[in-house]
Amino acid sequence: MKRSLNVIVFLFCIQAFNAQEYSGTVATVNEDGIYAVVLSPEIRSASLSDMHTIRILDGEQNEIPYWPYTDTGQGGDSRFITFPIISKTGVDGERSSVIVENREERMLDRMTLKIATTKVSKVYSISGSDDRERWFGLVNRDYLDRLSEPGKTTTEKTFSFPLNNYRYLRWDFDDEKNLPVNVREAGVYEAPGKVKITDLIEIRGAHVETLTDKDNKKTIIHISFAQPQQIDAIKFDTEGPGLFLRKAHFRVKRNRNIKKRTETYIATLRTIELDSQKENRFDGLHIFEKEFTIEIENGDNLPLKNISISFYQHPAYLVAEFQTGKKYRITVDPSLPSPNYDIGHFKSLFRDELPQIEVNHFKKITPEETAETDIPFWKTQAFLWFCILTAAVFISYFSWKLLNDMKK
Repeated sequence: MKRSLNVIVFLFCIQAFNAQEYSGTVATVNEDGIYAVVLSPEIRSASLSDMHTIRILDGEQNEIPYWPYTDTGQGGDSRFITFPIISKTGVDGERSSVIVENREERMLDRMTLKIATTKVSKVYSISGSDDRERWFGLVNRDYLDRLSEPGKTTTEKTFSFPLNNYRYLRWDFDDEKNLPVNVREAGVYEAPGKVKITDLIEIRGAHVETLTDKDNKKTIIHISFAQPQQIDAIKFDTEGPGLFLRKAHFRVKRNRNIKKRTETYIATLRTIELDSQKENRFDGLHIFEKEFTIEIENGDNLPLKNISISFYQHPAYLVAEFQTGKKYRITVDPSLPSPNYDIGHFKSLFRDELPQIEVNHFKKITPEETAETDIPFWKTQAFLWFCILTAAVFISYFSWKLLNDMKK
């Protein structure tokens, strides 16, 4: 009986935690048809940058199928440039290594690896060499996780490292605690051009604090938001001084478990160069963070003056069919699984520019507000708890009866 009570309490706590969700009303349409619902930065943030956690509901709480679409402004022109993997070696139970060749000796500050889907996590290091004999460190013991995506057999992971043009790049993975990962392909994404600033959505509400670290000859810029934000592009403006060429590193705090304890470490998301002769706009960041730090290396130069930073994200939409005279709303619940809608098979029909509609009054809703909506009783939490409690009573009764029979 006591165990059953503990189970009930546990289920109640889980349900209470998951009950928090977000909701907003979709603007009404003037005629039946296919529309693109614009997702604001607030909605992207609430969904944890995963549009599959969003649902569109009509007045009867029926799900309206949708197709999620992010407009990068590049269409299908962005291409993946493959770099040859020339070596895969390993020592069982210790480590495995992958060597990628940069034949044209391009200047690189990142590379994407296509890795077979897995649930394991890895500690890795990256080094560079011009002759495969002497290796020089680029990244030391960073952490790699989240190597699985629903419905995919391969996960893409982009690794950032200091700008270099080494002929060879080597990934060393620590295999002491689990089996190696399967790196299938390596390369970089090459885009034909940048999206216009006017085509991006500016993210507002950032708190920016700038400090000068004279001892380490750095400018430290700490950036924070009220909620995590999807950042796809950043633009820097500064008053100088004069000519400058400075490396800047995007840093973020991460936690990892080592020998039954949690350790906090600093991970590098991206390294860029600020150049007085360029626009200093950087695309393809794909950062989803609540707060992070930008460290600018000043060397023996004067710090940059009056640094101003703007943050942007690519427009994102839910393409769905709406009818006049009906009310619709969207809900966001990060605990929801990815839906399986037929409309995704017909996305080639939606290449033309679609009419756009917005979401209004988007906010976090409480369980009380959820209960006030016109939901059929069998879909309510009251009905759910009635079923749970009824099942608990039956389980307790039969357990008690079984114990009595065993005593006899």
